[in-house]
This record gives sequence, C-alpha cells and structure tokens, in this order.
Amino acid sequence: MAKNRPTEKTRFNVFDLLIILIVIACIVALVLRIYVFNKNALDKKVNVSFSVNNVMETTAEKMNSSIKNGTVIYLTSNNEVIGYVTSIDTERSTVYVEDENGNPIEVFHPTNWNVTGTAVLYGTSGDLGFYINGTQRAEINSVVSVYTDTVQFEMTLTDISAPTARN
Repeated sequence: MAKNRPTEKTRFNVFDLLIILIVIACIVALVLRIYVFNKNALDKKVNVSFSVNNVMETTAEKMNSSIKNGTVIYLTSNNEVIGYVTSIDTERSTVYVEDENGNPIEVFHPTNWNVTGTAVLYGTSGDLGFYINGTQRAEINSVVSVYTDTVQFEMTLTDISAPTARN
C-alpha cells in the first residue's frame, strides 16, 4: 500500500518579489536612458570649421568628390552619428622656403593638399564647453577622428560657433 506523502509547494516569498522589482527597475532605467535622456542630451548643435591638412592629391580629390552638403559624419570611436557636412573645399598646401637673399617665402607644396570645410555637430553643452555627441570635448585645434560612408579622416577644428537658422 502506498503511503501518501505530503507534496511540497513552492512558495512565493519576499526575495522573489525583490528580484522581480530589480529587473523591472533595470528595464525602465534602460528605456529612459535610450529614449528620454539621449534625446535631451543631444539637443544642441554647433557650426564648426575644420581642416584636414597635408593629404595626397588623390585623397583630397576623393574627399571633395564624395563628401557633399548633408553628408553624415560618424565618430570613429563609437560609430555614432555626430553631425553632417555643410561645405567642403580643397586647396594646395603651402610651405615656407628661403629665397636667394635668405628671406622666407611661401610656395605651394609639390604633393600635399589641404581639405577645408564646415559642418554641423550634435552634442551637449557642459560647464567646460561643448561636447560632441556628449562624449568628446570640442575645442579649437582639437582633432576628431571621423568617417563618412566613403572616407575616414581626422578633422582639426578651426572654428566653433552657434548654429545659424538654416542649420
């Protein structure tokens, strides 16, 4: 004859409730971070002028032909969109050499070119200035590693200003 053993029931206790609440809180925090705080964090724009100095002529031509007004710029370090190009131009690099009297004169470099342009960058304003994409501080003469769909380059910021109404 089989004995009737009492079956053990699993009981819901306070620790189970605590674990469930922690998981829900983490999910809510993640959703707020992604959808609310990031929208508010990147609400600022700045106009920047930039240069890419001493590149080969073929690189300058590639940049000039492939980067147009509205080309999206990505930050190399985290692959996030940081803005878009508003204009781009190329010019020959110059160097100083001495003439026959020992005076310095400016002449075109035989192989190097400079690429200059303007862009609108997204970010935040903090106590110490503007932060591109909320992470990298934008300063004049700072170098920002970026890429587009066709080229990768390091742009040196030469001017930073408030955006105009058209941007």
